[in-house]
Amino acid sequence: MGYLERNSAGCFLFNKLVFNVVYAPYRCTYLSKWEFIPNSDGALSMTEDISDLIRFSLEKFKSKSVYIMAYSFGGSPSLVASTRFDEVSKIVIYAVPIYTDNQALNRKYEQKGDFMRQLGIAHSRMTEEGILTTYKGFNLDAWVKMIEGRTELNPYKYLPQLSKKKILAIHGKKDKGVNHERTKDFIEELNR
Repeated sequence: MGYLERNSAGCFLFNKLVFNVVYAPYRCTYLSKWEFIPNSDGALSMTEDISDLIRFSLEKFKSKSVYIMAYSFGGSPSLVASTRFDEVSKIVIYAVPIYTDNQALNRKYEQKGDFMRQLGIAHSRMTEEGILTTYKGFNLDAWVKMIEGRTELNPYKYLPQLSKKKILAIHGKKDKGVNHERTKDFIEELNR
């Protein structure tokens, strides 16, 4: 069951509240067949997909503002894409792996049980062995660059632009996949 099927009632409610709800299967989501395709510069192209969706919302609905709700893997690319548009003023992120090139923070997250690196290695091995077809075109080097904050998906690189937006971050302390301190540390840095 995909995102829209699980959340159609929420989308319906937002539409009734006079919000135009737009969702698209950008790269690395369930409905995209989990394509994992890096751009030639090594950056992931999810940000371009989300930017296209924001442009579509502005043009199609003649919106003066766009609000973003992003979950999990879509959070960092949504934060980065939002910096390209003054019309995006409010963002809600939920259980988001925030990528950083601060190696001390990355070590801290791994020591506290964050398993982003292990997840990439597992995907790579199982894909090579034909056991798992989670990501079409999965590239371990691109994954490692992403989680180490060495791609455009590192929202820390955009702190000045993001500090002008209202961001609500929700992340449970008991998240067993992505350490909640990724979100906490990012929001603290954003509010300095």
